[in-house]
Amino acid sequence: MIQQQNYVESLRDLSADDMERALRRLLADTLDGLVAAIDSTAAKQGLAFRSCVVDEFRITRARCTGSECVVLLYYNATARRVGLGLEGEERIYGSAVVAIDEGGAAQYKGVTLNMEDVYVAPDVGGGD
Repeated sequence: MIQQQNYVESLRDLSADDMERALRRLLADTLDGLVAAIDSTAAKQGLAFRSCVVDEFRITRARCTGSECVVLLYYNATARRVGLGLEGEERIYGSAVVAIDEGGAAQYKGVTLNMEDVYVAPDVGGGD
């Protein structure tokens, strides 16, 4: 009987560049989990967002040991803060720890959240 290699073992067999590419593909497919973790962290801070979109993420460290691979990433996202109307667009940035199990399932933990208002210049007319 041939035993199939699990996801973490297959990552360990890759070169550093190939491992990062494989992790980026997996994490790109699970960004809805990051959005849910951002929403959960925001709720703990008394905030609520709508239309949250992860604009980019960057893997800063990855370590595969035992039966899981742990990844630290930084992200940038944009969302509308509930209750602020159209002017409530926020730029969100922070970090997250992602635990990836043998089956390739990603679980986002320890999500940090920071915000800055997105500046929208007023229309002062003048035109052409």
